[in-house]
Amino acid sequence: MRPQYALFGLALIADAQLASASTFNITDDVTYSGTAAVVSPLNPANGIITPTVFYGIGNVYSGSPIAGNFPSSIADPQNKGGGPWNFYDDYIFTVGTSGSSIQSALISFNTSFYGISDLQGRIIGAGGTFNAANNLGNPASGNTVVDAWTNTAVASGINIVNLNKTAFGPGTYDLQIRGEVLGTPASGGYGGIIAFTPVPLPAALPLLLSGLGLLGGFRSRRRV
Repeated sequence: MRPQYALFGLALIADAQLASASTFNITDDVTYSGTAAVVSPLNPANGIITPTVFYGIGNVYSGSPIAGNFPSSIADPQNKGGGPWNFYDDYIFTVGTSGSSIQSALISFNTSFYGISDLQGRIIGAGGTFNAANNLGNPASGNTVVDAWTNTAVASGINIVNLNKTAFGPGTYDLQIRGEVLGTPASGGYGGIIAFTPVPLPAALPLLLSGLGLLGGFRSRRRV
């Protein structure tokens, strides 16, 4: 997504604050016990998304005990740097077979962002039975990275994550949010809106489809 489109998206999201947004439920969150990943199931997977709908996302860690940070062998097996991170949130969702392919997902943390550092987001394809604990670094077999980990940036005074590297079509996906909740005990949270942008139709396609419809009607009349 080009910068001007990201800013346009932010303007739309700002307008959306005036209206109610559908809730994008956290499927689970994952923390580290000091020896292993601990998955806490929270909600059923989200259903089929509608690209024209704004979805509210967020989570709060209010004095929750978090034993420690994920080791780099789990969170950063390719040694790309960044972090540390002590939580992962998963939002499982589906792009329907009859819907548009998705060009990008823009997250705006416009309602809450405090007590968290190194906040990132990514999208992975979730094939088969999804196990959150096996998809913290490199995705498990059958799952693929759609948009790699992307840092939070500031645009127009708002913290955003702009996932726009790869378009994706029908299927099941996981939006992952990870970060470092600060303090002892850990206390922080994030909240905002995610907007999915459909792949735009080529400008000439509506005219082409219209022309094909007229041609079909003309041929039908000639058969009578």
